[in-house]
Parts: sequence; C-alpha cells; structure tokens
Amino acid sequence: MAEKPITTSRLLVRIKRSGTFREAVTWHDDNDTPRFHQELYAHMNRREMDASELIRLTRIDRSYFYHILSGKKLPRRNMTLRICCALRLSVRETNHMLQLSDAAALYAKNRRDAVLIYGLEKKVGIVEANNMLLEAGEDPLFV
Repeated sequence: MAEKPITTSRLLVRIKRSGTFREAVTWHDDNDTPRFHQELYAHMNRREMDASELIRLTRIDRSYFYHILSGKKLPRRNMTLRICCALRLSVRETNHMLQLSDAAALYAKNRRDAVLIYGLEKKVGIVEANNMLLEAGEDPLFV
C-alpha cells in the first residue's frame, strides 16, 4: 500500500524531532523534491492551457519560456508571478510556485503584493492584475 503524501508541516515536525541529520533527511532520500517546471506542467494540464497560450498571456520570450519549461532555468519572482496570474492560481499555489523558483512568498504587508493577492483571490487574470498594479502606482508585471 502506497504511503499517503506528507504535508510540509508534518515533514517539518518529523525533521524537528529527528535525532540526527541523517534521520532528518530520510524522506528526501526516498522522495523527489518538487521542481518548478514539473509543477508548472501540472498546473498547465489542470487548466488545459498549452505553452503557446501561456507565452502569449505572460509575454515571456518563447525561447526563455521553453528553458523554464524544460527545467534548465528558474524564473525570477516577477516572471513567476506573471505565470501564476496567467494560470489564475490561488495565493497558496502561487506561494508554492514562488518557493520552487527560490523567490519570496507574497507578503500581505507589501503594497504591491497586496494588490497581487487581491487579484489572485478574485481570479482576475494577468491583464487585470497588471492594470490594478498600474492603477495603484506599483511596478507592473509587464509593460
């Protein structure tokens, strides 16, 4: 019988309770760590969005996007946010994608992030989110 996937919080508890560092990383030895491009594919499939549509919506250079999709490159924070808004991900999903791209999570006390959190919660899409940022006087996702 396959083991149920472990939540991050349960894994954190397991790590904290470990007697040795080897015991702390046992889960990691037996499981693949999620990667940005793998999660991106999963979100694209769930939303039935192909690469060309995502490239069009995000205005990401085609070549660069395929480097991201192949796992050769990790997008920077703003690029990750563009992808997440285009896919209309939740705040939780967006923060997970930001984590996988080695970027800071959305922070409610940051004005720009607050606009993006609002847009993600309302599922407004990338163009609307960008317009809200411009209206708020914040740096846009793209120009």
